[in-house]
Amino acid sequence: MVGFEVVVNGEVIHRAAAEAHKACSTRVSWINQPTDEGAEPTVSIGTSGMNAEGNFLKWGEERRLNTGDEITIRIVDLEEFDEPQKSLSLPNEISSEITKMIDRIKEINPLGFGS
Repeated sequence: MVGFEVVVNGEVIHRAAAEAHKACSTRVSWINQPTDEGAEPTVSIGTSGMNAEGNFLKWGEERRLNTGDEITIRIVDLEEFDEPQKSLSLPNEISSEITKMIDRIKEINPLGFGS
């Protein structure tokens, strides 16, 4: 099964089975909220997705990153992956809108893994 292996500074932090779900993404985020008194900008990495039932999935906790951290996201074909640590049911309206966005992305970029 195809999925993502996320590595930070040589340590595998999780493996998410992308192919088993409707959507799966790993992202690096910069968050800067200057309205929060004393808040520092943060950089983090996380993986989330959606299963066929429309539930929001999350692998591990957001991991805070520091200057100099090395991040590797590998596309891997493995027998076993980590189970999502969180699964939240979304209201039908939100799930439906996300499904429409995913279908639109497929129309724009119909290439799959290995293409």
